[in-house]
Amino acid sequence: IRLDHESQAMVGAAVHPDGTQIAALCVDRKIRLFNAKTGESLKSWDFPRKLHHFIPHPLDYTPDGKHLAVT
Repeated sequence: IRLDHESQAMVGAAVHPDGTQIAALCVDRKIRLFNAKTGESLKSWDFPRKLHHFIPHPLDYTPDGKHLAVT
């Protein structure tokens, strides 16, 4: 799938437990949410921490899909 975003490298990603969404953490310190089927950008928000570029930052949804964690 091709994700519709502003050409920012991703340092982490997670698939929602129901398979409908993909969350991605990008080097511009934004978390982006995408439709997993179409790749359409659904939402984005700022990540409050400084990122170490090109070092993976694991993302994961809670099993119920209500929360997204970044480490």
